[in-house]
Amino acid sequence: MSIQAAKETKILALGREQLKEILGDQVQKIIIKNQSRWSLQRHDTLKKLTKMQQERIISNLEFKTLPTKTKAFEKLNPEYSLIILITGALQLEEKKTHICNKGDCLLLLQAYDCRNITEDVITEGETQIAYLIKGQIQNLLKGDIEQAVSNNANSHEVISNI
Repeated sequence: MSIQAAKETKILALGREQLKEILGDQVQKIIIKNQSRWSLQRHDTLKKLTKMQQERIISNLEFKTLPTKTKAFEKLNPEYSLIILITGALQLEEKKTHICNKGDCLLLLQAYDCRNITEDVITEGETQIAYLIKGQIQNLLKGDIEQAVSNNANSHEVISNI
């Protein structure tokens, strides 16, 4: 396949190594933020937030790498309100049932994804997560997620059709 310019055009091409030299660690951060954004936009509830609300969540994410077979969270008392899997996978500890893959998003609030988690959750391999701790989503959205979604129902800013 070839492309022909309609007028004189200058092109700048940078390889991966040159980007790493210029941006340093920022490349990995950009990749993780883009993956987090994609995960939120695929989640049944979180995709109903406005772009600004989603960006507020993404900019407040913290990151952690968990070794293989490490407890990610307890069933009755998850310390997180949101988990996005950057790498790895999660499973139920006793049943060994796989519940979450790379790129998936878990909203650990009673009315959402948490209701299907019947036991403690562990990592299947080395797993990197992006997360918000309990209560952070409510603080970022200035209230319950249900209220934010309801307020956004007729908003032109909701990007759920992607």
